Amino acid sequence: MSQNYQSNIPELTVSSLASSIKSTLKTRFSSVEVRGELRDVFIARSGNLYASLVEGKTTLKVTMWKSQLENLEINSAEGMEGVVTTFPDRSTYQIGAQSIRLVGEKVQS
Repeated sequence: MSQNYQSNIPELTVSSLASSIKSTLKTRFSSVEVRGELRDVFIARSGNLYASLVEGKTTLKVTMWKSQLENLEINSAEGMEGVVTTFPDRSTYQIGAQSIRLVGEKVQS
């Protein structure tokens, strides 16, 4: 005997949930400062920087676009400012770095 199950929980498509998550991240974390150890730094042929920001066992992926990287004056860092973004097609999130600095240094505007 089958039962008709009805729930009060809203039913979403995968793409609408991913879009809602992206919107929430963009609104809630539009500008953040994050501190951690920068690892696995890779500069692609495109000129974009890809890395990981690590604290203990937690890792956050980092992207810094070529146009922002050109103004970077240091090679390694422990702090950064950026925007948390997501790629809904892959259900992943990362921080889009706008600046990277050594801990304790002031960001120049």
